[in-house]
Amino acid sequence: MRLMPLLLAVVFSLPLSAGEVLITGTAPGAARKSIRIYTCTDLLTYNEILLAQAPVDNNQQFSIRLKLDDTSLLTLRIDFLSAQLYAVPGEVYRLLFDTLKPGQYKESSNPYLNPVYLNYQILNAGPGELNNLIFSFDSLLNAFVNENAAAIIGKKVKMLTGLFQSRSDSLFGAYKNEYFRVYRMYKTALFEESLYVTSPSKLFEKYFLNKPVLTHNEAYMEFFNQYFKMYFTDLSHPVKFSSVEYVINESCSYPALLDTLSKDSNLLQEPLREMVIIKGLRELYGLPGLKKENIISLLTTLAEKSRYPHNALTARMVIKYLSGYPKGTQAADFTLTDKKLQPYKLSQFKGRYVYLFFWNTSCTVCLSEMGLLNDLKRKYNGRLEIMGISIDLEPLNMYYLTDKSKFDFPLLHFAFNYNITDNFAVKTLPYFVLLDTEGYIVNAPALKPSENIYRQLDSLFFKK
Repeated sequence: MRLMPLLLAVVFSLPLSAGEVLITGTAPGAARKSIRIYTCTDLLTYNEILLAQAPVDNNQQFSIRLKLDDTSLLTLRIDFLSAQLYAVPGEVYRLLFDTLKPGQYKESSNPYLNPVYLNYQILNAGPGELNNLIFSFDSLLNAFVNENAAAIIGKKVKMLTGLFQSRSDSLFGAYKNEYFRVYRMYKTALFEESLYVTSPSKLFEKYFLNKPVLTHNEAYMEFFNQYFKMYFTDLSHPVKFSSVEYVINESCSYPALLDTLSKDSNLLQEPLREMVIIKGLRELYGLPGLKKENIISLLTTLAEKSRYPHNALTARMVIKYLSGYPKGTQAADFTLTDKKLQPYKLSQFKGRYVYLFFWNTSCTVCLSEMGLLNDLKRKYNGRLEIMGISIDLEPLNMYYLTDKSKFDFPLLHFAFNYNITDNFAVKTLPYFVLLDTEGYIVNAPALKPSENIYRQLDSLFFKK
């Protein structure tokens, strides 16, 4: 233990290459766990990708280096506990997490939609550090809203935006961090929009007209998503839904869609117009009467033709979001064990379809679906293998369940291998995946037993 300060000093003395970020520190109670760092590919779908991961050693220390192109909002995870950090390329962050205590994380039916946040301190941060600035600004805005709640409820709000802007400028105007300047501007825009004292046209002039499209900034995209919400169906805009509907269902022409949007003089700026199209098509997908395949086709054309790399990336991520996990993707192999430590390898079932079932013991819907799996296994025995993969943080919960009930398929624990859940894009529970005889994705997510997966399996196994 006496050597730790020296070791940390050595870590901090290592030079950072261009765009590199070093995140190091202490996570009490997390020894022998791993810390994983994610970011979002875009701020429209919030599609997460894993950037890096590292073990927390026996002394509860960790160190991770990663590369970033821009200032980014990162999500740090230990098991299903989450923390968020704004990271600036070229910076070093020394973190001290609150102690992880047994029972602190109570497993819910969906740890993905109901995350538990883990607090931390940045030990080497000064008052002008970006995370401190954002925290202080958000605290100021929340306090201002609470202080003026009566006026807001009574709609006596005409002067509030200017008053808040004045307070904000007096406290934060001297800070030159560009990400924070934009963050502060568009969080203020959201506040101003919520008061309904500024017309939409004036908001557009103030926050979008002749301004750069800042798709990497969280506050900008939050305001963008609010301002252009359901743009294609909003009757206040000059672009008529009937015109958009015709383009989608009849011509399926991207140039025709651009021409339709040219009727809105606010959308002459090409990168902004593309982002409005991407968001609008995403919102229209699944609307009765519109051809889904044509919406995907229009997004594909935009992704191919866009001159703006992040717009093209966002369009591809929306396609992925709308279409689900890409069919035909080879599933990454893995090996897990049951309660008797009997190993099961995914690839050992090659030659048969495989139905993966992600669940935990706190999920009542999972347990209900599980009750149908024995019948499924018996009906398609020899053609279909089922693997139940528990993501319980306490493996004994799964083992206890297997002692109480008999299942005709292996129940395995994920062994805290989050690469497995990441690889199959597990974002809810229960979650099913269907693989073909060569281990390629057929559906992810796949239909549940209660959603009549039998019909699909019958068509696969009993073709006439």
